[in-house]
Amino acid sequence: MPIGKPIADTRIHVLDHHGEPVPVGVAGELYIAGRNVGRGYLGRAGLTADRYVPDPFSGTPGARMYRTGDRGCLLPSGDIEYLGRVDHQIKLRGVRIELGEIEDALDRHPAVQNSVVVLAAGRDDRRRRLVAYWVARPSGNVDATELRAALRERLPEYMIPSEFLELPAIPLLASGKVNRAALPSPDAMAARARLPTDDAPRSELQAVVAATFARVLGTARVGVDDDFFELGGHSLLVTRLALELTRVLARDVPLGAILQAPTVARLAALLGGDPVEDLSATILADVTPPPLDIMPLEDPLAPMRAAFITGATGFVGAFLVNELLRRTDAVLHCLVRASSVSEGKRRLLEAQVRHGLSHPSAASRIVAVPGHLDRTRFGLDDAGYESLATAVDTIFHSGAAVNFIRPYAGLRPVNVLGTREILALAAHRRTKHLHHLSTIAVLAGAPLRGKPVVFEEPLDPRPDGLPNSYAQSKWVVERMVQEAARRGLPATIYRLGQVVGHSVSGVAQTADFVAHFLQGCVQIGSTLGSDAEIDLVPVDHVAQAIVTIASRRDGEAGAVYHIVNPHPVRWSTVVELLRQRGYPLLETSFAGFHGAIVADARAGRDNPLTPYLAMMQDVRDAMAKIPRFDRARTRAALEGSGLVCRPIDADLVRTLVAFYLEKAVLPAVAASQRQLAT
Repeated sequence: MPIGKPIADTRIHVLDHHGEPVPVGVAGELYIAGRNVGRGYLGRAGLTADRYVPDPFSGTPGARMYRTGDRGCLLPSGDIEYLGRVDHQIKLRGVRIELGEIEDALDRHPAVQNSVVVLAAGRDDRRRRLVAYWVARPSGNVDATELRAALRERLPEYMIPSEFLELPAIPLLASGKVNRAALPSPDAMAARARLPTDDAPRSELQAVVAATFARVLGTARVGVDDDFFELGGHSLLVTRLALELTRVLARDVPLGAILQAPTVARLAALLGGDPVEDLSATILADVTPPPLDIMPLEDPLAPMRAAFITGATGFVGAFLVNELLRRTDAVLHCLVRASSVSEGKRRLLEAQVRHGLSHPSAASRIVAVPGHLDRTRFGLDDAGYESLATAVDTIFHSGAAVNFIRPYAGLRPVNVLGTREILALAAHRRTKHLHHLSTIAVLAGAPLRGKPVVFEEPLDPRPDGLPNSYAQSKWVVERMVQEAARRGLPATIYRLGQVVGHSVSGVAQTADFVAHFLQGCVQIGSTLGSDAEIDLVPVDHVAQAIVTIASRRDGEAGAVYHIVNPHPVRWSTVVELLRQRGYPLLETSFAGFHGAIVADARAGRDNPLTPYLAMMQDVRDAMAKIPRFDRARTRAALEGSGLVCRPIDADLVRTLVAFYLEKAVLPAVAASQRQLAT
């Protein structure tokens, strides 16, 4: 919400948490400076010292500025956009969340008048979840399912509220601020809700499953056609659901059964003996690309002048954007979930700042393209799509839904259908160079399992044995890109290894598998004993390698590059390095490691490894048979570039741990314990 420009004799600073100014369009905390700043709070010296701080941007000795506690950003026009309160930040399942960002996304829905989001615990403190209260506009007509779907287009999964409760009005204090204490209890509101007759359980097994759904989700009632994930179920809760169903039914209910059949009716049918759905036919049908009218490139060796990038606000995508800013002169058109160009630009610039990145031309060369991967033509109107198709000569497809729990059908719209839209754009109006970011997870299927070396070659024709729906969806899209390349599209495929933090700054993802694995191991004090070599590749090397190869412009259509670390490290070495940093990890058997995580889940402790229990068997098998990933083509393409991938050594582990400590991913270790460890 724009609130205008500062009044006379007043300055507004937008600062990050280090007190440094942020670029135009990037969110920070608002500080008021100038002659109009007051003296402080009467009789409250502590609060005055906290809110009235020295003004380092003033030439006047003793000048102070007022720390408002509000989030905002400076617009190119000079106006300030208000984005909510700084103190509405919470931590849920190890991730810091700005409640105001969720409220802002909800309030932008055309059917929502206003909203407030809170962290609720309910009857069970272990059932901490996000709850959204909202008021409909007079002409609004929307339900919780639609609101949840709308938020998924704009926010990551961990920021989607578990419950959406409609109110006639948001309770306010006399000051006009939200009276959070007066918000009705989510449990009380759920108890008053009535279940339609046609959605009530129709068998004893359905009744047991529905009751278990409700108990785990912390809601009063669940209908037979309700989807566990659409009701707010997430990776931790689905594991608890599997354990609880195993207990009440006195039979093994694998987590995979819930992933295959996430509604009460479908899960009850599966548990009752109905056959498991075979996805093979669906997956194989999905590999066919859309019809493509591929014309020869206008000038195959012409340098990149304008690129279209997906996933630019993500981890790898943000570093890719920064590397393109550094290494090319191209204008970067970035697809971003936003309701306007200005909001999209702000999100893209914030992603650069969030990952410790900067470039003087970022504001002028990054162009926001508000849209969605899972919509036809990305949701652009005809004029916008035609303009984009004509302007860009290169596409970097980094965007994807990464989730190891949701079924294939839940990932298909973004990952599979989104890639179909990318291929269509690559051949529309003018043929474009396409650079598709894949993953070595596509090589985890049965056809390649047990091979000592995996070469930079096209995938085998069967997806058998892939460990999860994410790997299945990425296998499909890589096969789709391969087929488009066979038809003549100049497409290049990069299979990324396990990406870790920046080799110098240590900036890493705080909610990916690596962070969760280290966090979970430290929590239970043990780790999986293995001497297998694992691939960990710093994100800066990933971005540099991709841009270096893409800049050559003379690659073979359909060429595959393995962007992996040429210096794989033994897991036992990583464990020893962590011990030296003060974390006394005990190496144990698979059974002991798995059992400790299950014990945490049964006790209601939010172990970050709980969501991966369904994959544990595959992890054990994979770590025993990790192949070597050949990178001969990659090595040849990078020859003469001077680009070297940093090995995983003690210095890099120290750098990564320092970042994880700063972000509270890993707990601080007592100095005495650290000294003993070293």
